[in-house]
Amino acid sequence: MIDLQNRVHALHTQMIQLGQDRGEIRNDLPAAQIAHVFRQTIFGTLLIWSLYGDDSLHPRIEAAFNVLWSGLMPRPAVINGTPIRL
Repeated sequence: MIDLQNRVHALHTQMIQLGQDRGEIRNDLPAAQIAHVFRQTIFGTLLIWSLYGDDSLHPRIEAAFNVLWSGLMPRPAVINGTPIRL
């Protein structure tokens, strides 16, 4: 199971890196760290939902993604404390 999780993490890290290279995902954090937080968010949401086992999985995942994606949006460049547009 650990080997599988390591392979999935490596693949997910590559996907995040691609998004960073394209400017679609913030690049001020390492891709591996973002991939780890992403997986923790999903696993945590699934764990909490499993305690209830009701039909709330879809809204729970959607809420988690909304918060996660807003945190992954690219950050504006800053010069001397002032955001600039690139």
